[in-house]
Amino acid sequence: MNRISVLIVLFAVATACTSGEAVPEEIDITGGWQLLSGSVEGEAIPLVGRSPVTLNITGTELGGTSACNSYGGRLVLDGASISVGDLVSTLMMCAPEVMAVEVPYTAALREVDTVAFDGEELVMTGPGIELRYSGVG
Repeated sequence: MNRISVLIVLFAVATACTSGEAVPEEIDITGGWQLLSGSVEGEAIPLVGRSPVTLNITGTELGGTSACNSYGGRLVLDGASISVGDLVSTLMMCAPEVMAVEVPYTAALREVDTVAFDGEELVMTGPGIELRYSGVG
C-alpha cells in the first residue's frame, strides 16, 4: 500500500473508534424566573399567589425568594448538568401555608442535577424532583 492509502485506512479506523456522542451544548439559563410548579416524589409543592418563588441566575450565582425568605448560592452548569451548592437563606418565619412552599422548594433546589428548556419554560429535575419556571422581566 502507498502512504496515502495507509493514511486513509488509519483515518477510517480512528473515526470508527470514536463514540459519535455529541458533547452537550451549554444551556444559557441566565435571567429571572418564577416557579410555575414543582413536585417532590410526586407531591406538588403548594404555591401561594401572594408569595411567589423566584430564581435569578447570573453566571455562577443564583438567588431569589422562596415564598418567605431570600436565598442565594452558587451553581455549576456543565451542559445540561447542574449542581447547586452553598445555598444560604434568611431566617424569617411566615404563615404556615407560605412555609409549606419554602421548605420543600429549597430542599428540592439543592438536589436538582439536570436543566432543560420545555418551550419557553426552564425545567430543573433531580431524583423525584421537578421544578418548572417561566421567565420574568
